[in-house]
Amino acid sequence: MEEIINQSYNYELIESSDKRVVYNFTSKGEKDIIKRVFFDKIFENSTIYNLSFGNVVITEEGEDITDKSRDNNSDVNKVLSTVFSCTIDFLSRYSNSRVILWGNTESKNRLYKMSISNNLKDFNGYLKVYGCIFNNMELNYDNEGFKTPNFENFSFSDIISYNYDKNNSKDYNFVLINVDDLK
Repeated sequence: MEEIINQSYNYELIESSDKRVVYNFTSKGEKDIIKRVFFDKIFENSTIYNLSFGNVVITEEGEDITDKSRDNNSDVNKVLSTVFSCTIDFLSRYSNSRVILWGNTESKNRLYKMSISNNLKDFNGYLKVYGCIFNNMELNYDNEGFKTPNFENFSFSDIISYNYDKNNSKDYNFVLINVDDLK
């Protein structure tokens, strides 16, 4: 866990409520890219939060967040370490919560699962990571054919979860993370 934290950019908690927790950090490289990490409660009376992040873009109307950006500073590992560090901080504040993570494209989903697989040993004893598969769940498809859950009528019976196994990560649709009870 220490390695992940040490590889991270400095981040700042900028918003905290029961429904949303937000962090900011800056990716450094050819240019400074402000990144924002969100933990949004999926359901009113639940402890499940969706993890999303993207670049902050300044427009004439104000700030906009894009998770479709291809801008990078060749620092993807440091950016993902920072996102994981924000997740650790979030779960230390809201220890009864669970975090859902999946990419908004197949390639990003694969990248996130690869990063989790590479850091899984660092999570042991701190975070419990599950690989999850959609089971009879209504899905939304984007124009690239990528599927995401439709949370309108979501139930945990709509997913099958397994202790995360990097050898099976290609089969997982998304990842669920919570505090490890074995601490």
